Amino acid sequence: MSRAVHISLVGSGTLGTGRRFALLVCFFVLTLAVAAMAVETDRASCEAAGGHWGRFGLLQREQCNLPTRDAGAVCQDSADCQSVCVASDATPSDTRTSGQCFGWTITLGTCLNYVRGGVAGGMICED
Repeated sequence: MSRAVHISLVGSGTLGTGRRFALLVCFFVLTLAVAAMAVETDRASCEAAGGHWGRFGLLQREQCNLPTRDAGAVCQDSADCQSVCVASDATPSDTRTSGQCFGWTITLGTCLNYVRGGVAGGMICED
């Protein structure tokens, strides 16, 4: 059975194990890097590029969420993708598996089962 880990930048709870802290840091940095790829700066150019203009994450900053060119491609790690590598929600954590490249540049507001080094990490929800 897979467990969902909810990542939030606010709250008074502890992160728990060192593994959860490492995941938090990795996904925070990854989220910033992915958000930086969304280069369209206004609604018109975003929508012209096939993106969705909106407010994402806790900061609710207006951004362009662009479709990725490699959506659905088989991957073993997010380094293989324009965005991130994910497994199906039903894949248990710590299971060896291939994933698929996520179809959008912004992952804020989603719960995804990230694949790192060919291993499912379990569901991570990003605010």
